[in-house]
Amino acid sequence: MRSAAALSSSTSSPPPRPSYPPSTSTASSATSPTASEPPLPPTGVQFVLQPEQRGTGHAMQMLKADFELSGAPLPKHLLVLSGDVPLIRPETIAAVRDVHLSERAAMTILTAAPADPTGYGRVLRLTPEGAEVTAIVEQNPSPPTSLMPRDQLRNLLFRDQGPLRKLDALDTNNPHGEFYLTDIAAMLVAEGKRVVAIKADSVDEVLGANTIAEMMHLDAAIRLATAKRLMVAGVTIFRPETCVIDAEVSVGPDTVIEPYVQLLGATRIGSESRIRSYSVIQNSTLGDNVLVRNGCILDTAEVADNAVLGPYAHLRPESRIGEGAHIGNFVETKKATLGKGAKANHLNYLATPSSAQAPTSAQARSPATTTASENTSPPSATAPSSAPTPPWSPR
Repeated sequence: MRSAAALSSSTSSPPPRPSYPPSTSTASSATSPTASEPPLPPTGVQFVLQPEQRGTGHAMQMLKADFELSGAPLPKHLLVLSGDVPLIRPETIAAVRDVHLSERAAMTILTAAPADPTGYGRVLRLTPEGAEVTAIVEQNPSPPTSLMPRDQLRNLLFRDQGPLRKLDALDTNNPHGEFYLTDIAAMLVAEGKRVVAIKADSVDEVLGANTIAEMMHLDAAIRLATAKRLMVAGVTIFRPETCVIDAEVSVGPDTVIEPYVQLLGATRIGSESRIRSYSVIQNSTLGDNVLVRNGCILDTAEVADNAVLGPYAHLRPESRIGEGAHIGNFVETKKATLGKGAKANHLNYLATPSSAQAPTSAQARSPATTTASENTSPPSATAPSSAPTPPWSPR
């Protein structure tokens, strides 16, 4: 179990078993600072170290022992989340809480039904469609008959003090020799207490990532969700499964994104723009009605309305492209400002802002032209060298 969060308070508990309470040096990462370091302001978050990983039940034993060593009362309700499940939504957690309280259950479990349940425990129900749970059986000790109802998996638990009192009764009688937190479900049922389950709306929401392949599966899921959110807002995305769009990206309505586009970081794109295939835009701001032709790369750049970029233009950090400006094929800019209507049609390296007015198309086509801007620095800064070096030579 990777993480746990405690909610509310109350009641006492028997003293901890000598086998699992952590020492004072390992009970929490929020230890006292050194003499030279001032104490950090309170954040409301505390960490409890599990120095020896002996299973999910053992992790909870560490948490229970920390409460007892500190003298703090055990929580009345406890929410346990897996640290490797990144897509769970606040709305889902709230739904589990509501079911738990309305059903007055000792334990409430969030479940899902993946196509391949390998590696997950099976939730055994009293009836196939009912909410009542009789036990949770981990995969390795499951006999073939237990593997038959592969309809559910366990991922999130929400419980009251009953399960906390059962932590001391856990054993390691399993192939891994670990304390399984999930064994508590059968203990509670044996005492006549209710254990119920609620199914998640999406399987991906409760899947963990233990391998790179599983991580990439979840990455694709969250990016596809981002693409769907943009399309609902009026953005056209051709072949969204081929695009890489970060969750922080915003795009205005009636903008078209072609296949194999990457929109990364805090990129902002206005309305009625078009981003053609194989372009990569990172932490950049684009206005309305901007055309980014194929294969352009933008990094921390600003592009005003009605500008046209590319194909194969490269805007490096602090590049500022004015309204209606044209940056042609194989033009690279860095810390350059192009004014309104400026043109750099092809094969240019524009490096520093300088000229008082935008160059003509003929000037921009010359390899000697190093920048184009509007109302920036004195004209003297733009004087070309007598023997200019072609912009594509090693710099």
